[in-house]
Amino acid sequence: MRSGLLAAGLALATAAAIGAASTPDAAAAEPPAPAAPPAADPAAAGPALTPPARLPWGAVPQTRRGTGTTRPAYAPKGRAPSAAGATLAPPAAAAAAADPIHYMYGIGSQTVAVQKAYANFTVAKPTVAQADFHSLAELAMLSADGQQIVEVGWTVDRDVNSGDVNPHLFVFHWKDGAGTCYNGCGFVPYGGTATAGMALPVGSSKQFGVVHDGGAWWIAYDTTWVGYFPDSLWEGRFTVTGKVKFYGEVAAATAQPCTQMGNGLAADDANAARIGSASYPDSTEPVKLVVRTQGGVYSAVALSDRTFRYGGPGAC
Repeated sequence: MRSGLLAAGLALATAAAIGAASTPDAAAAEPPAPAAPPAADPAAAGPALTPPARLPWGAVPQTRRGTGTTRPAYAPKGRAPSAAGATLAPPAAAAAAADPIHYMYGIGSQTVAVQKAYANFTVAKPTVAQADFHSLAELAMLSADGQQIVEVGWTVDRDVNSGDVNPHLFVFHWKDGAGTCYNGCGFVPYGGTATAGMALPVGSSKQFGVVHDGGAWWIAYDTTWVGYFPDSLWEGRFTVTGKVKFYGEVAAATAQPCTQMGNGLAADDANAARIGSASYPDSTEPVKLVVRTQGGVYSAVALSDRTFRYGGPGAC
């Protein structure tokens, strides 16, 4: 299955290289690195934007703009799980493969209109089975209809991270229900000490956040800005959420995967991975996450309206 998806990814990458598609389908596995850098994304062109003076959790950023760059990567990415928990349709390239990709979740979500959100995430190193694709944790900011999405989090993904099985920072976005790519496809790096794609410290608890400000969705991590997705990517149609979701996700080759979610411990274990202190700094509406699972393999337990544990060892 993975070889079939890799072939699909290579075809998509070739099309992008000749200008046939500006945002390759994120369902295909990452193609080999191109011989020459791809052309600049028109959506990212123009003068660099100025970030907010403070990170979403109120701290003053410790670093200023630099010259950092990111490497776009193309690999499977599940949709932010639906509020009803319905089965998700696999991405286009996966649907064309002999076997679908199975997406499973431990989720805390809320229907709320905000422009800022953040939470503390356990950064873990789950084991991803050789046949499977990734295990990740993220914050997703969605439009009311769920068609426009900005995501930030950490992922263990051999395809995205060049064979590395450590957790790496990632960003991703969706436009009109279509996925794009990891760490690129219009994303503009800020160039501070945190860059999309960098390895993260296992076992730590880090803050991940998103803020809409000054014509862009800004991505924050720990003590600095990572970069931004300009409003031009959505023609200015996505500037406030209708939903916010925090979750762990596994993309697997079967409905009974051996891949771990979170740190591999089930949510009823006090040492399981957690997403905590979820906040909407610009809203008077209190955080009240609805915590649930999807896929039947992993678990999630609410500890408060703002904090939950999630994860598990998989089905093996």
